[in-house]
Amino acid sequence: KTGLIVEISIIVFTFGVLVGYISAVGDMLEDGIIKTFDVAPINREIIMILFWLVFMLPLSLFEKVDDLKYSSSFGMIAACFFVFVTVYKSIESVLTEGYGDSWGDSGVRLWPNSFGDVLISLSLMSFVFSCQVNVPRIYK
Repeated sequence: KTGLIVEISIIVFTFGVLVGYISAVGDMLEDGIIKTFDVAPINREIIMILFWLVFMLPLSLFEKVDDLKYSSSFGMIAACFFVFVTVYKSIESVLTEGYGDSWGDSGVRLWPNSFGDVLISLSLMSFVFSCQVNVPRIYK
């Protein structure tokens, strides 16, 4: 009986993480696709559904985790590329524009200004750390 309760809680928790992940991806894709390419008839919900259907659903249908080795390799290469481009563009910006008067005033806040900002930060940090949960046992 206790095992059933644990299994149900794992399923509910994993579903919650999935919803949060799709929502976070929707936020990023909204800025990256809708606002960049100005595709008016496509909204955030359509982008999230398409992303889920095209990328997430096929990857979740594999029987063995070993089948994800190529997509995981692509993800690691993409992350390394992102880090490289970020460092390169930062160095290039400093070399061409110098530090300037606005050094340190990037508009990014390191500390929250209000209690509401603390709650927003807390929810984001909870989501990030909840994605690192123990993976439920995968049976062969």
